[in-house]
Amino acid sequence: MKKILSLFVTLVLLISGASMNLYANEQEKIVYPDLSLSTSSKSIKVGDEFTYSINNFEFDTDVQTHMQGMYREALMFHFFSESTDSSIELQSIEFPKLEFETEDGKLYGALVKIMDFGQTDGIEFTTWLSGEDYTTINRDQFVELTQDFTKSGYRVYVRPTEEGSDYGVYGAQYKSMKTSGPIKFNYKVVDNGQPRADKPYPYFVFSAYSPESDLPANNKFGYVYFADYGLTREVETPFNPADKTLSLKYTVTNTGPYNITNINLYEKANGFVPVEGGWQLIDDIFVKPITTEAGYDIIAPGESREFVQQFKLENTDIKANYTFEGGLYTNGDFANRTDIENLVVNIAQPKFTVNFNTNGGSAVQSILDIVAGSTISMPQTTRSGFTFKGWFVDEALTQKWDFALNRVENNMTLYAKWEANPVIEVFDVNFNSNGGSAVTSQVGLSKGAKVTKPLDPSRSGYSFRGWFVDEAMTTPWDFDTNTVTGNTTLYAKWDVNPVVETFDVRFNSNGGSSVLSQLGLSKGAKVTKPLDPSRSGYSFKGWFVDEAMTMPWNFDTDTVAKNTTLYAKWEAKSTDKTLPATGQSSHNILFVGLGLSVAGLLLLKRRPLQK
Repeated sequence: MKKILSLFVTLVLLISGASMNLYANEQEKIVYPDLSLSTSSKSIKVGDEFTYSINNFEFDTDVQTHMQGMYREALMFHFFSESTDSSIELQSIEFPKLEFETEDGKLYGALVKIMDFGQTDGIEFTTWLSGEDYTTINRDQFVELTQDFTKSGYRVYVRPTEEGSDYGVYGAQYKSMKTSGPIKFNYKVVDNGQPRADKPYPYFVFSAYSPESDLPANNKFGYVYFADYGLTREVETPFNPADKTLSLKYTVTNTGPYNITNINLYEKANGFVPVEGGWQLIDDIFVKPITTEAGYDIIAPGESREFVQQFKLENTDIKANYTFEGGLYTNGDFANRTDIENLVVNIAQPKFTVNFNTNGGSAVQSILDIVAGSTISMPQTTRSGFTFKGWFVDEALTQKWDFALNRVENNMTLYAKWEANPVIEVFDVNFNSNGGSAVTSQVGLSKGAKVTKPLDPSRSGYSFRGWFVDEAMTTPWDFDTNTVTGNTTLYAKWDVNPVVETFDVRFNSNGGSSVLSQLGLSKGAKVTKPLDPSRSGYSFKGWFVDEAMTMPWNFDTDTVAKNTTLYAKWEAKSTDKTLPATGQSSHNILFVGLGLSVAGLLLLKRRPLQK
């Protein structure tokens, strides 16, 4: 039956191609000129899912109605569903929104009808294709309708219709048809097929017809390739420190039931690079096609390819371990690659010793067991009277060792370089305070240094006038500009403070309240006016210089010229005062009052007592 179906498909395609050639002279228009077929994957394994997409399925040209019967004025295309010899299984078909437009601008949606190559009436299954989202016909729906979905292929008719109708629109002149996206055929790889030498991969054949010419567009073939394989690698030749190389042995095995082809090995060696062998560097990854000596790259099920590849270490910093990361992919399909387990290579690294010749400086211990290619830390050494200028590779001290960049590659000795320090003269500066308070010396000052100005000394009865270079005190020392050129003594200069006469001022209050004296007033000073004293029966009239109280003291202008006593002046207060209302003296009123009091007492005495 399979042979009959395959023969039928071949016959259909041949007839279609012949019809196209015969009709070519009469029809110059090309239907679906941009029609293309793409796959979501180039390489597959059992269990993978992938998609064939039919792109640009539309036309913009006058459509003539040549097709007859119930499917006239319909688009028709063929596709292969699933086949036991290619081990793929159709899961679903996704149709995008599809619209027909007539010459007068009217838009129609579409219905889809499916039948296999052996049917005449078709599967009674229709779906409206004018919704905004994709319309999906899945495998379960197919199986339910056909009871057998292992046919080689199917026909799909898409015809214009109005929404809600199962019948086509006939007699209209269609100007164009377009879809809102690609038509998608979703497949899954299953392990139920039989390998065939002439079909090492699943394939997809698509042909399309239109009402315009009844002729198929160019047949579109899409392929994906089986990629069931295994890869092992191991160290063939250990790392050689002399030339920094090692070799790995690779074994590629076809672990699936189908031939595999176009296999590529990739490797990210992280420091190592392959030595020749047909590798290419692509985005920091090395890629190598797997071929035989004859260049034939198909590997049959169960077969293996072995080869040895040498790698060279390019990094100068040798580490204990290096990791190789890689795997396989087929047909340039790096996105669907198969990574393999990382290979960690242990490198036996030589170790060296570095000795240090300090050339008279303090001793430095040797550094032992330095891994080849490593850097070392700079040791410290000192030498009295000298400045350290670094470590050098040679005794002549011409080639300096850079501890940040240079790496140890053998046993070696590094030599210290020194530069003698210049002789620096130092001096002492002493301070002679000439009878004043002591001032601390400043010792060990470098030649050319400035002297720090000390706090001024003190001396009773004298005022400090500065430091001078000479005992005669004719040349002052400027602490801001002068510098030390030898041992130096600086001399304090003093001025005698002038004698200030002082006097006491006392206050004789002449019977009034006491007033404190003001003592030690400088000659020419003013006396502070005290609070006025008080005296019963008297009024205070001021302070006078003389006891006769003829010369008053003016506190605003008078100044002290000697010890001075100031005398208080008083004036007795008057006792005979006339009352304001009567004009009588206070003595007369007192006398009258006393008389009235005596008369009252006599009257009381003479009055008889009442019983």
